[in-house]
Amino acid sequence: MTMPGPEEAFADTARVILELRGRGIGDLRLLEAIEEILRPAFAPERWAAAAASGEAVPLACGQSMNPVVDIATILDAARIQADYQVLLLGLGSGYSSAVAARLCASVTAGDRFRTLVAEASASLASQSIANVTCVQLDALSSESLPAGVFQVDRIVAFGAFPSLELPAFVTSALAPNGMMVAPVALAKGGILARFSRSGTGSPNYEILCPFYTQAFVPGLAREL
Repeated sequence: MTMPGPEEAFADTARVILELRGRGIGDLRLLEAIEEILRPAFAPERWAAAAASGEAVPLACGQSMNPVVDIATILDAARIQADYQVLLLGLGSGYSSAVAARLCASVTAGDRFRTLVAEASASLASQSIANVTCVQLDALSSESLPAGVFQVDRIVAFGAFPSLELPAFVTSALAPNGMMVAPVALAKGGILARFSRSGTGSPNYEILCPFYTQAFVPGLAREL
């Protein structure tokens, strides 16, 4: 499947932006970033048209590119400012990191699959996005957290945690008054939650909305 032509790409982008506005996404910086980033550049070529339309897209390693509406919902809830340092869990194709990078000073983004880390790094470089560092990490273990990734202003997750009791190393990476937005797979259904840290205490959380996405799997992938 070939890349959409300019007119088709423009129409797809317009539809995506209208859908996001209709769902209550009103952050102009976020909408502009989504409008400017070429989503098909982060998708397998045969799925370029689906990527342009904002749909979920299959990736290597049995993973998927989240729908644009899911990415926008998470980033909108995170309230990212231009001078923030962001830790992103669930790198995937690199598209969500590209959008986040337009909103903040720097992004450290990780995935358990080396293959996805390499492909996302190449896609980001092809779009001249230089403020994203891609690393292999396990979102459920402190052992793979890159050195120096502490006291970040925001953490955004694109995989679901198994409980509202987040791993201590994740919340300890938040700066005082930092915030994290993450899906959580509860027994009664998936939700999106926002965790806020006041001072140096433990974070409080609020449940934002129902939300369903792939759950994080423990461990670094050994072969992929």
